[in-house]
Amino acid sequence: MISTLLWFVFIILLALLATLAIKFITLRVILAIILYLPISLSIVYCLLRQPPIRGSAKVAFTGNITIGGDGGSHWGDTLRNTIEAFNKSKKEGGDFIQMDVQITLDSIGVVYANGTAVSIANESFTIAETNWADLKRVRLMESGKIMSLEEALQWAEDNEMRMLWRLGSFNTNLIKVLSKKLADSNLHSRVAITSSNPLVVWFVRFNDPAALTGFSWGSNHFSLTNGFPTGGIATQWFFNFADAVYHWGTRSMLLPGFMGVDLLLTSCSDVDEQLVADAATESIQVVVSGCTNRRQLAYMRAQLSAPVLLDDVRLATMMLSLIQYSVESLLCLT
Repeated sequence: MISTLLWFVFIILLALLATLAIKFITLRVILAIILYLPISLSIVYCLLRQPPIRGSAKVAFTGNITIGGDGGSHWGDTLRNTIEAFNKSKKEGGDFIQMDVQITLDSIGVVYANGTAVSIANESFTIAETNWADLKRVRLMESGKIMSLEEALQWAEDNEMRMLWRLGSFNTNLIKVLSKKLADSNLHSRVAITSSNPLVVWFVRFNDPAALTGFSWGSNHFSLTNGFPTGGIATQWFFNFADAVYHWGTRSMLLPGFMGVDLLLTSCSDVDEQLVADAATESIQVVVSGCTNRRQLAYMRAQLSAPVLLDDVRLATMMLSLIQYSVESLLCLT
């Protein structure tokens, strides 16, 4: 309703501007810029659009992911982005892991979700401003210690697990370090770099045309922050409108197509058969997160054939056991 009202206001203002432009030359120039804007944007879109990957590395990756742990399988006292969480995910049937990757002051990759680490002595360490030699000696209040990316890579290799490296804010140094790691260790068929920031995703592919990328999208990306409305009463309409534009750009595949992504990560509440079908036409694999019960999970796997990311991978194990039991019961009846 709000986006429709804003569109109506825009049309009225444009008509008013066209009327006034008959008399004022400045308004004629402004009107000309507005009318040429779609053509200009189309040219920029075509020039900067990143081509999709269609090689064997993409097939090897997307064809071998079904159940993943978001930071590992972290339930009970187990924390995300720890070896313990990764081991649980593997034991419970997961075949890929999404982990949060950051970079230290001396350009060492680490697996940690927050920008600031708090030690058991209640000291704060900003990861981007701390050397790895200092950071690895810190005993953290929450998980004991921060895992290096090298440790995570070694674990993934030993356990034959594929990885999603999730990046937060735009950081050219981090992207270049990760791109070099992909090339040096021949990881293009085992790793995809993901982010909810379109600029990050675009630059990853621009910097390394062989890198698999994923875009994380949610229908309330701008309007909700940690479950609460973004902004106040006076600005809420703007964030709702931004979400409407974002929704249209993603569902139409214009935004994912522009970035050349290989994966589209979205929530259980935002996915449907049409989204999966539209993404497939662009050779994009949809990955679903946020499933909280076996019914949702069974729908994602059986109906949509979409890989899923879970906080608790045991949910997938229970679902698969239920399906196997149902099939065996049907066979007994026949």
